[in-house]
Amino acid sequence: MATLRRSLALSVLAGSLAWGVLSLSSLSVASAASSDLVFIAAKSFPVDSLTLEDIQNIYLGKKRVVGGSIVVAIDQSEAEPIKLDFLKRVLHLSHAEYRAQLMKRRFQEGAVTPKFEPNSAAVLREVVETEGAVGYVYRSEVESNPDIKVLS
Repeated sequence: MATLRRSLALSVLAGSLAWGVLSLSSLSVASAASSDLVFIAAKSFPVDSLTLEDIQNIYLGKKRVVGGSIVVAIDQSEAEPIKLDFLKRVLHLSHAEYRAQLMKRRFQEGAVTPKFEPNSAAVLREVVETEGAVGYVYRSEVESNPDIKVLS
């Protein structure tokens, strides 16, 4: 009887582990598909690409002009998961570090800080409506919008 219980327990444990591995691998595939972060601008934006350094400088208030035009950074709410993705993958900063850098630049150097929008839908709208605006969204959120271009 004890052997049967031990066998059953090991069988359940093995099944749980297999399910956990399957769940994690499914999660990784889903996360990879939804986490294709892209930088966007209106079709009229003066350039078709920005370097990683350009984007970092724009969002940290160090760069105000691109292609001869004033650039406006549109940022997302801290409540949105994409914001954490952006901070980690692009700026390599935590929320606290990012806020501290923005405040320092704004008050000590007079830099213009990004405009904040509550979510990706608002970022898309603002990028289209604001001349020189750039923003970030997931690729899947912008694919069918003819007014937006993805900056490579």
